[in-house]
Amino acid sequence: MLIKQLIESHRLPAIQKVYQPEEELFSAGNKADKLFYLTNGSVRIVSDKPAAAVHQVQPDTLLGLPDLMHEKYGYTARVQHPSQLYVINKQDILKLLPQEPALRMYLLQLLSKVSERKALTFE
Repeated sequence: MLIKQLIESHRLPAIQKVYQPEEELFSAGNKADKLFYLTNGSVRIVSDKPAAAVHQVQPDTLLGLPDLMHEKYGYTARVQHPSQLYVINKQDILKLLPQEPALRMYLLQLLSKVSERKALTFE
């Protein structure tokens, strides 16, 4: 995954952390100032919207991306099993976008997949 390559090459600053079950990465309505890249374990995504289902995400997932351009998170992410994640400041990824065309395309593709899933939920 491109995000992991950027982190490991030190082009994208990130802090590696281990989280325990039931720890919250972020909550709906809180300030959206970080993204989380899951490298090991699993995280549960919970929305307060009635139509949205609870789902589990696996390693190589970038959490918080749908809120990259928003002030607040639109959902809650809670660790389900012991998990290792990279914590990325939103401003660091935004600063890198003009320098990394591959990152721009990659994030657009991920956002497109998120939009597609949301559209299917409402059909």
